[in-house]
Amino acid sequence: MDENTSPTTPARVKAIAKHLNIMSDDDLQIFIDDAFQEVLTTGAKEEYHERLTRYLAAHMASINVRQANEESVGPLTKIYNLSRASGETGKGAAMLTPYGEEYDRLMRRVTGRGRLNLTVVGYGRPY
Repeated sequence: MDENTSPTTPARVKAIAKHLNIMSDDDLQIFIDDAFQEVLTTGAKEEYHERLTRYLAAHMASINVRQANEESVGPLTKIYNLSRASGETGKGAAMLTPYGEEYDRLMRRVTGRGRLNLTVVGYGRPY
């Protein structure tokens, strides 16, 4: 595989993260390319690159897609706590999405350590 060619596609990322269907393939490809460059630095074997890239790209794109924080169906209401996104870095950032959690789990399995080292920048007033 060419070191500059991402091993996954927007369609594969959208298959695991349906909420990303609102994002254009070109925009999602930017996250895929960034995720792939990160995966290349991990030392993971090439056979794991596609899956790691897919989950990391889904994680990165999910942080940037505004999702509803409250969902109601009949008498049931589900509220999502999105306030953790501001200021989280490192392992805490991985736990912001199920895709980041899966990426972290896979990295521990294939390399013996977690390696998600992203900084999530929040907009608004500093604390």
